[in-house]
Amino acid sequence: YTATHRGYRSKLLSMGLTRGVRIVVRNRAPLGDPVQVGVRDFELSLRADEAAALRLVRASRTDRSAS
Repeated sequence: YTATHRGYRSKLLSMGLTRGVRIVVRNRAPLGDPVQVGVRDFELSLRADEAAALRLVRASRTDRSAS
């Protein structure tokens, strides 16, 4: 989580967004808010500011094909 969004930390953790979890961006609304993501075994809609609080690492092509 970014330093400027520490207030969202416990909320996002309770929704399953923990370190190392695979997140797949499924859809983004036309104006960018909300963002629909797949995390663990469910779909989740995040406001743009909540999504911006996450630190993401893009998976390599080999990582993506493994799922």
